[in-house]
Amino acid sequence: MKVLLPPSLRHTIWTCCCLLLIAGNAGAQTVRVWETQALGNQRLTPLDSIELIKDLAKPPAGDAIKIQTEKHSQSIAGFGFTLTQGSAVAIMKLDEEARGALLNELFSDQGLAISMLRVGVGATDLSTGVYSYNEHAGDTTMEHFSLDGPDRDSLLPLMKQIQAIRPTIKWMATPWTAPTWMKTNQAWIGGSLRPEHYRDYANYLVAYLKTMRNEGLEIWALTPQNEPENDHNEPSMLMTAEQQFRFIDQHLGPAIENAGLSTKILAFDHNCDHPDYPIHVLQNTKYAAGAAFHLYAGKIDAMTTVHDATGKDVYFTEQWTSSEGDFGGDLHWHLINVVVGSLRNHSRSVLEWNLANLSDFSPHTPGGCDKCAGAITVLDAQTVQRNVSYYVIGHLSKFIRPGAIRVASDSDNANLHQVALTNPDGSTVLVALNNGPSALRFTVTAGGKHFVTEMPSGSVRTYVW
Repeated sequence: MKVLLPPSLRHTIWTCCCLLLIAGNAGAQTVRVWETQALGNQRLTPLDSIELIKDLAKPPAGDAIKIQTEKHSQSIAGFGFTLTQGSAVAIMKLDEEARGALLNELFSDQGLAISMLRVGVGATDLSTGVYSYNEHAGDTTMEHFSLDGPDRDSLLPLMKQIQAIRPTIKWMATPWTAPTWMKTNQAWIGGSLRPEHYRDYANYLVAYLKTMRNEGLEIWALTPQNEPENDHNEPSMLMTAEQQFRFIDQHLGPAIENAGLSTKILAFDHNCDHPDYPIHVLQNTKYAAGAAFHLYAGKIDAMTTVHDATGKDVYFTEQWTSSEGDFGGDLHWHLINVVVGSLRNHSRSVLEWNLANLSDFSPHTPGGCDKCAGAITVLDAQTVQRNVSYYVIGHLSKFIRPGAIRVASDSDNANLHQVALTNPDGSTVLVALNNGPSALRFTVTAGGKHFVTEMPSGSVRTYVW
């Protein structure tokens, strides 16, 4: 039997249905997706959004990533690169318009939003030459300390341009060597800090921090020595765990404190093969806030070993990509080890090595790295090339803000390497790599909702909702 409703009631029902439909659509949530492929043209490319579904029914069976946003781990300090003096020289080769466009692409909220940069205290091996800020032997009062020279000409102007774009950027500083007159061999390569010059070196580093502050550049963190177990680089300096402990505890820490500075001291700044080194330093001095790591040797879980043994923060601060490397191979290795690996082992930062170089992989010192590929290659005054580490960091920095919290996430497929974080604004970010031989279809569950996605073999994706 057909029931005929009065026109007024039919209109009321129709209106209510439309309002319910509009309200439902207005409340619909989607997941935004960006992808980089090992092979193909996708390079941090936005894809079609995916529907985020309330878990009114059981999610589909099969492969899954389960995110537990209520289970928190470390907070994020920042993501970025090392801005060597050589990087600055390369970027300064661009004309004003091209340089401005590149810096906005790298540091603005509309670009990669890079939030941390590591700089050399004096020369690194990717500088135009070797230098310190005070080669006047015996100048213990730092009367002749000066940033004039290569840094004044190239690095400082670029740092100020970057800070104008991203005022909240964190500057981490690292010396490759003390001034030569403070060293046992009085040379740029190798040698150690002479015990009678521990106080002088602390004064040198505090003079650097104060001078940078006067330049409007506040140094957020300082490591006392880059790769203290490597005496082959140019420049370089050896520093044992006991020497670094004594230097920090008796000289550098008190000097920074007495100067009224808040710069963090991070120990070590070397490979994951000797966790006993940073453990010794961190357990024995209150002045070291944490430790920094590279991964040219050892296993990334050494960061957890140090974190758990000391209760202090750990930071990943350097990993290079080679001019002879393969884009896909480097993308996968860095995502598995540097990105997912360090973040799942308590790291508060992910920094790749050099930000920029010229097409012949210069500048570098005579004994410095001549195969280090920057995130950016400057080809001419208007043109740059974006290399693999640009995308490694871009999949993080563009979407994950300082203050984000890593949250628990588990995958039941060994080919899915992933890490999840929640941003200060409440959004959730999942970074994932499909390292398997074929495409993977899987479900992501989080906070009573889920979405279904399919990732091609070899692809890296960042999901944001």
